Amino acid sequence: MSTLLRDAATLAELELRRLVRSRSTWTAVAIFSLFLAAGHFGYWRSAPPRPADDRLFVYGYLAYFLLVFRFGLAADRESGFGEYLLANFLSPGRYALGKTLAALLSLLGFATCAVALALALSLGDSRYAVWYAARLTLSAWLLAPLVLAAELLIDTRMPGVVAAIALVFVLLAAETVGGAERLVHVLGLDSQRLRFETLVPLILRDITIVPAALALLYLGWSRRLRRAARALRA
Repeated sequence: MSTLLRDAATLAELELRRLVRSRSTWTAVAIFSLFLAAGHFGYWRSAPPRPADDRLFVYGYLAYFLLVFRFGLAADRESGFGEYLLANFLSPGRYALGKTLAALLSLLGFATCAVALALALSLGDSRYAVWYAARLTLSAWLLAPLVLAAELLIDTRMPGVVAAIALVFVLLAAETVGGAERLVHVLGLDSQRLRFETLVPLILRDITIVPAALALLYLGWSRRLRRAARALRA
């Protein structure tokens, strides 16, 4: 493994350990579990044909996004840990890669837990469990640039809340000019329930637009760091 990847993996491990120890993480897991259990309790109690209403799955996932999903830059800035790492051990590029890797792995880890719980509560309905977890995970990663921007601009431990509010304002603004549905389509969010092929547009945006947006945000951040360092030396 190259030094770059080793340093990034080490930082990602530190960030993931911090998330595992966080009370917010376990609160989000508990909320998701309760919502999903409540949804399936109502589903199994209803008489056939049972309703295909899975909003509680979405609400539970939203709890994770709001409470947990982050890159950790704001928390590092508040504690001074990020400044310490950048001054002594890591370049901005390695630091950014490690933080991005941690955010992605935390999202995938939660998705794995969501699939396992949904499989158990649905009595093995793998199509339902995998599709919803995939749809919501892809949607969350699409918003990763908003989350990172929130952390770069605001001292907050819950940048997902800021990102969600920003998205709501954008959708409301689009609605006023009659373009909300068009915006949803452009973002690739207009998938059809339980049809995996309709997730392809969202996947394409996640592997093209999201990395480019994250790279631009990190580039601006690293340039700001260099300017601050030059000012201190002057």
